Amino acid sequence: MAALEILFASPAIGNMIREGKTSQVTSAIQTGVKEGMIDMDTPIRRLFDTGKVTARAAYDKAIDKEQFKELIEKPS
Repeated sequence: MAALEILFASPAIGNMIREGKTSQVTSAIQTGVKEGMIDMDTPIRRLFDTGKVTARAAYDKAIDKEQFKELIEKPS
């Protein structure tokens, strides 16, 4: 299954990349949702929710593992 991240080049994104602040790019993508940007975790979660990938596969490919942690934890 393919999960696609969409990032539009902007002066701010370019500056983050040039300055090595790539950890801030995901936040910029989340801010740019209104312009059509999509972070990687959104389609991964959609694939899991529709049963196309397992919880382990979603967790393994996720950028923000904390958002997917509850999927793989077993209930007490």
